[in-house]
Amino acid sequence: MTNRTKIIILAGALLLAVNLGCPVVGALSNTTTFKDVPATAWYYADVEALVQSGIIDGSIQNYRPQDNLNRAEMAKLIVEAFDLTLETPDFETFQDVKKDQWYFSYIETVAANGIAIGYLDTNGNLNNLFGPNDPITREQAAKMIVLGANMELNTDCNPNFTDLRPENWSYEYISTLYNNQVITGYADGSFKPGNNINRAEIAKIIRGAMNPATLQCDEA
Repeated sequence: MTNRTKIIILAGALLLAVNLGCPVVGALSNTTTFKDVPATAWYYADVEALVQSGIIDGSIQNYRPQDNLNRAEMAKLIVEAFDLTLETPDFETFQDVKKDQWYFSYIETVAANGIAIGYLDTNGNLNNLFGPNDPITREQAAKMIVLGANMELNTDCNPNFTDLRPENWSYEYISTLYNNQVITGYADGSFKPGNNINRAEIAKIIRGAMNPATLQCDEA
């Protein structure tokens, strides 16, 4: 069989596969799952990777990338991304997390694993509230990701973020993500730890935390 014949046969098989609706590897590489996540968006690859991994539900029309992530959604991401065993106890740990809510088992799971224990009162005691619909900040998300991924705390390379100091309660968690090349911060050199995190940002960070790579300090 000549090379020309082989090419003709291969082309014919490819055309037949397309006509029959058979999947062709690479043919849909630029398809979009969500209407509001175009292939040109900086977070496109991250969102699509989490959809393919079953971590984000791809059956809905919109992802809402610019919306703030809430604490219930964060709990679900942590459980799904890091394959935690789902806890569904007979009791309710938090007054504001009822058994009939979709996020009950996810929040109970992160609580049982010490990843998120809820809010503290003015005296520093747990008040049995989780705030499932409250937005989550970037530093709170960092802590949950480090604990959920069971990362060893790493402050070897100083991230040198302009708005983060070693005395900040979140320093070790943020530094650990930096040292695992999960985060780089903003172009102006800040991290904005107290800012709410949005759904585009969390997709990138979760994907990075699932594939950490130790940073060499001379690379920083």
